[in-house]
Amino acid sequence: MLFLMFVVSIFYYSNPANSYIPGQAWLKFIHFDFHLFGWHIYVTKGLGPPLVLGVGLLLVGVPLMLYWRVRHPDPFFRHRAEVAESIDGTAPPLTPGAMGLAD
Repeated sequence: MLFLMFVVSIFYYSNPANSYIPGQAWLKFIHFDFHLFGWHIYVTKGLGPPLVLGVGLLLVGVPLMLYWRVRHPDPFFRHRAEVAESIDGTAPPLTPGAMGLAD
């Protein structure tokens, strides 16, 4: 569902008239006009800022995410599950070092 909404929003926000400030267009050199599944999809005056920002952030964020996953794999996905030693034991402090503050 999210992917479908992403595709629909790409077509919707490609029109600068659907932007927060109607008529403001970025990348004015981009023009296209085609039919897809009975829909007429066209851009004649550039792309809307929400689309440019959204796709631009994806193009920056996905490589950074993949780099971090390869460079630092241990912190989140590859550590072993932690289990309590017993139900009757005392709970650890929520904040590391909080026990020292109470003394």
